[in-house]
Amino acid sequence: MVCARGFGAQGYFELTDSLVGVTRAKIFNQVGGTTGVFTRFSTQNLKPATVT
Repeated sequence: MVCARGFGAQGYFELTDSLVGVTRAKIFNQVGGTTGVFTRFSTQNLKPATVT
């Protein structure tokens, strides 16, 4: 499904405190590192499926 309705946000994620006790992912363990991010939010309003 392709939906042209919505908007996006672009910026960066900067870790200010290590999450080494929660995850092994390097992105969440290197304090001060930045990673570019882009998020898209859809405003499409779909009807929920009907359960019979």
